[in-house]
Amino acid sequence: MSPSLPVPSKAALTALRGLVLGTSCTLALITEDRRRRINRALNVIENGDKIRSARNYRAGGTALVVALEEEALVENNIFPWSIPPEAPAKPPPSQVPPSEGVAEAQEQDLTRGKLIRFPPPDFSTKWRSADSQEAAKLYAFPRVSDIVALVHDACRDKELREVDIALHRMLQAYELKLAPKNSDKSWIEASSLLCRTCQDLGRIDGAANLLRQVIAAGPLEESDYFDHQPLSLIESLLAQDKKEPTDETDTDAPELAGSTKSPKETLDICVGLFLPVFPGKPTGPDHAVFYVGERLLDESFSLNRKQHVIALHKRCISVIDSDAHDFTLSFIVNLHKHGEYKHAVRIFLAVFTKMTACKDSVWEVVPNVVACVEKAHGFKSARVLKAFVMLFSGTHLLSTSWVIRLMSAHWKREKNLVELEALFNHLVASNLQEVVEHPDGVYRYMIEATLEAGKELQAESFLQEIMAQEPHLAEDPRLLGLFARHSAKLGDWEGVRKAFEAMKLKDPSASENRSKALIAVVKIYSMEHTVHQTETFLRSYTNELEIPLNVYIVTLMAKQYGLIRDVDAFIDWLEYCCGMGFKVDGNFGNAILFNCRFRWNFPFRDLRTLYRKLVALNPDFVDRHTERIMAHAALSNSKYGGKTAHGRVMSLRITPTLHPLRRKCLETFDVLLAMKEALIYYRPGLALSIYKRAVFDRMPYSGDALKLAVQAQLSLPDKYRMYRACALVRKQQDAGNDVTVAANYIMVMHLKELPITDDKRLLDSNMTKAIQQLEKWNLKVSDRLLHRAGIMCLQADDFMGAIRYAKEAARTQGEELGYNLDSFKILIRAYAELVDIEMIGALIQKGSSKQYITNTEARIALKFARERIRRNVTSEATDRERSIAIEMIEVGLARQRIARHDLQGQREVLETEVIRIMRKAALDAGCPPVDFAEIPYLGGKPKFKEKENRKEKGEDVFVELLKEEHSRKLLTPAAKPSF
Repeated sequence: MSPSLPVPSKAALTALRGLVLGTSCTLALITEDRRRRINRALNVIENGDKIRSARNYRAGGTALVVALEEEALVENNIFPWSIPPEAPAKPPPSQVPPSEGVAEAQEQDLTRGKLIRFPPPDFSTKWRSADSQEAAKLYAFPRVSDIVALVHDACRDKELREVDIALHRMLQAYELKLAPKNSDKSWIEASSLLCRTCQDLGRIDGAANLLRQVIAAGPLEESDYFDHQPLSLIESLLAQDKKEPTDETDTDAPELAGSTKSPKETLDICVGLFLPVFPGKPTGPDHAVFYVGERLLDESFSLNRKQHVIALHKRCISVIDSDAHDFTLSFIVNLHKHGEYKHAVRIFLAVFTKMTACKDSVWEVVPNVVACVEKAHGFKSARVLKAFVMLFSGTHLLSTSWVIRLMSAHWKREKNLVELEALFNHLVASNLQEVVEHPDGVYRYMIEATLEAGKELQAESFLQEIMAQEPHLAEDPRLLGLFARHSAKLGDWEGVRKAFEAMKLKDPSASENRSKALIAVVKIYSMEHTVHQTETFLRSYTNELEIPLNVYIVTLMAKQYGLIRDVDAFIDWLEYCCGMGFKVDGNFGNAILFNCRFRWNFPFRDLRTLYRKLVALNPDFVDRHTERIMAHAALSNSKYGGKTAHGRVMSLRITPTLHPLRRKCLETFDVLLAMKEALIYYRPGLALSIYKRAVFDRMPYSGDALKLAVQAQLSLPDKYRMYRACALVRKQQDAGNDVTVAANYIMVMHLKELPITDDKRLLDSNMTKAIQQLEKWNLKVSDRLLHRAGIMCLQADDFMGAIRYAKEAARTQGEELGYNLDSFKILIRAYAELVDIEMIGALIQKGSSKQYITNTEARIALKFARERIRRNVTSEATDRERSIAIEMIEVGLARQRIARHDLQGQREVLETEVIRIMRKAALDAGCPPVDFAEIPYLGGKPKFKEKENRKEKGEDVFVELLKEEHSRKLLTPAAKPSF
């Protein structure tokens, strides 16, 4: 029998557990304490390294500071402050060395933790003694004579470091305003010597900085200026390679010139060095100066830095060594090319007209000047025309088109018939027959201007005058076309017919002139008649009077067919025009894209695809106007602004919009596009600046531009923005322009800012005030303002008020209820709240026949009205009436779906047929065939080499196996969810 093992008692086990637990806790505490000590030591070491690596760290710095402060207390010559009476007197320096006393004081203060406090200074004492003044002189800025001596010594030895120090001293003197004026010969001689030495040693940027400071200091003598060798310095700056310094001497030298500059910054520096201010007139001629100036002009135009070109041209003219008319001619051409139209006109009037130019130069410069005057909205048109008469007098005959274009620009700018007549009389006094090639053209334009101004008797007098000189003009199509257009404006269609019947038919050019005269007549006729009536009117002239069509009539009729969304007629018209032998160019592309966007409401992506296809077929199918249409579409159809809208514009890959603030004078269409672009990019300030610049440049009035300017002004964070917007409108109204659209827009935005209220009296009061303000301005109340009032009534549950305002809006437009989308949305909701079955049915019947029924907002309005009828419990209508009203709205929704389906079908047919017609036209024009399937962004798929490599490696097979395995798992019972 085995002996029994001892069994430990319960108390012993408890004691053992406590011993183990206590030992473990002790070890943990010891470990944690040691870890903290180690971390604290590491932090101290790290902080010490940081302190030693600091720039201001010096070993023993604290003790040195304290020692100097205490020595200052006992020194009699520096700041004799009085020692506080409670402080013990210090032993004399002979008994206790200063260093020992300082060390003891420092040790005691550091151990006690006290700070040394000094009493305030006594300013009533005398100035410093001689040794203090000598110390001040030691640390004072050097005198001018010292700097001059330093420069001469450094330039004599030509030590790079010494030259850099001297250059630093001179530049510092200019920065501290301690440098003398340029009249100080010793200083200028030193600066010129230092500038030349810096160029010799390769310190080009330092020499440029020095010469810039000298030029900025004031007028400089021409001889002193050329002593600095500025021409070689400018050429070195233009030609130097902008690289980082690699030589050891360069890295050790002080950085005087800064970092690498961009080409534009370098050009600005060079221009500043080339254009100093001389006390007198510069001497000339100087071929070297002219060569450098011409080079700077070319660089300025190439880098688009045009703010100094006028000053550069003036400097070059003053030193040119030959006749300057060729140089000025090229300068005017460059100004015209780069959009500086006003400068080009000024240079022509101030410089070119005073030179002796040859015939070729005159014939080359005149078209550019005429184009500049037109693009600058008639800037100095009268003076330019008189200058032309002076230049061509007795030698050449002015082109009639130049004279007419200048007179037209003057009339559009001034709208003053008296001034135009004075300009015409000046031509007559200069013997019009010997000045202009075809004087009848000038008379023809005067007749056109007087008819436009409503002076019929005066136009008849001009006609009789020219008929007396040239009787054969009685059958001139261009002259009779003016009276035909005037008769069309008056609605005298019989007079129009007689005018066209009187036109001569024998002249070969008469057919083209008759066709041009017909354009304005058809355009006026289409404004007051239907599309089919316009087509009948046009065919009567083309068939009976044998007037040929032209591309402008083609595009005009294409827009008319698009107005009624007649796809078949639109396509037939395009095929007919292409079969007639018309040149298919950008006008056709513009008509197609315009109708696709505004008539068939193409989404932007579809419109962009069609645009890209036209470009792929033939680049001549699009032009600058086409790009504007697409840019407007990208900005108008964008839900979001900023980068999103910018990406839509960039996806078109069109020519970037030229900034009106830089181009200054642009057409109205360009200004509208730039303003819209700025607003959609959340930059209202820029849009407002564009508008103000265009108004300053005398751009013709545009109501759309004024509205965008008002929108930009109201978007600015300015508490006076409403008053400033009204000031913009009143300024244009005082000029005699129609500001109805912009003024109503202000009132609409004012009503939007008002808080929503249920008080019908307050709502009517606000609306009455807005209408009275417009009446005070003698403006017409627009339907948009009345519709906005109707929306506010709907928000206040004033449904009868909303109906009243909608009816008033329809009355002001002379239309029936539901004539546009806004009217339809307001009325359908109001009558749905009232459950007016009769008016709901009439509205749906009216809306179904309108093009706006395909709009998404119309569908949303119908669905909202259906839900309001279902949930409206305040109306007294019966359940049967509600059911009938809901059925009517369901019918409207069904018609809306059918209309949208038909519209989508028309879009597809239109796109297919347009591409077919334009593809044929491209082939007829000699363009190579295009397969859209090979173009990735037009329906084709890109062929990547990586994909082909994957197929070769079998990776696609692996992917297919994974898909089959995944589908097999989904079909297993385990994969099916259990409910």
